[in-house]
Amino acid sequence: MKTPVEELSRNSPEFEKIWKENEGLPHGGGTKQCRHPAVGNISMEYSTLSVDGRPDLTLVIYNPDTSKDTDKIRTLLQST
Repeated sequence: MKTPVEELSRNSPEFEKIWKENEGLPHGGGTKQCRHPAVGNISMEYSTLSVDGRPDLTLVIYNPDTSKDTDKIRTLLQST
């Protein structure tokens, strides 16, 4: 499984350039809980980055907190 940074870098040359230049500065992070009516509680780990020189930009990356949360998200994606 690719990390969020690897996936974003693969899909966005602009993100990859900013990341490699180390302009993505940590802003905060933690875990958020949400409740979905079909699969129940989902725990998401998040990281928030600000871009140096661009105070108007913030990037938030969400990643399932556990493999159980990953499975719940896959279930939702397959049902669409």
